[in-house]
Amino acid sequence: RPSSQTRRSLDAFKGYFDEKVGLDDELSSSRAFQVSMASFFGGILITMGLDYLVHFLHDLRERKRSGSGRDLSGMDVEAAAEGDAPGGEEGEKPGPEEVSESNLVTAGLITAVAIALHNFPEGLATFMAALVDAKLGAAMAIAIAIHNIPEGMAVALPIFKATGSRWKAVLLGTLSGLTEPLGGLVGYLVVVNTGMSDLAYAILFGVVAGMMVYISMEELFPLALKYDAENKIATKTFYLGMLVIGLSLVFFTI
Repeated sequence: RPSSQTRRSLDAFKGYFDEKVGLDDELSSSRAFQVSMASFFGGILITMGLDYLVHFLHDLRERKRSGSGRDLSGMDVEAAAEGDAPGGEEGEKPGPEEVSESNLVTAGLITAVAIALHNFPEGLATFMAALVDAKLGAAMAIAIAIHNIPEGMAVALPIFKATGSRWKAVLLGTLSGLTEPLGGLVGYLVVVNTGMSDLAYAILFGVVAGMMVYISMEELFPLALKYDAENKIATKTFYLGMLVIGLSLVFFTI
């Protein structure tokens, strides 16, 4: 249960510093809080670093392309699906000389690598959430799966437009998403098979908590606002989700 896991993590920190550092009870609890916060914000920084790497790879893709056209990922996915391709002045359709097949393939490959890197911590975070609470893990898996649909389109569309092969497009889009279960597998191998100490569990949960917060605020909530442009329900359901989790923690302690 989340509440008991939190107590277990704090107790692990306390016992570790009592034994290794020789601090009294008050200072040990203080140090445990400090390390917990360091782990949490460390998880945020790790995911932020991967996010910056994703943007770097997107910029690299843009430099590889011949035109100044629009991005085939994110907001331009629908336009690309309707047949608009990058390049040219506003309102003009690019000619074959502006967007070559090799440029489109490069765009798809670099986007695939970027999304693969982006998906790895999501898989790890989902596994750790499921380790604490199976229902929480399932809810997070569903939310991230929905979030990954436009990412798969961003990979597949350039490949399909360049090669005309649906199989190649689907295959590459699928491969870019396989790092997510790989992240979960790494979490399983580290947590289950290595006999980790309570301290290591505490640090790992802190890091993954930071990852989950960053993913929620940087990816999932902005995506919700994208599909709810007038913000009629996105913010309300955001707070509703917080309320549901909060109430579940209260009920677990009763």
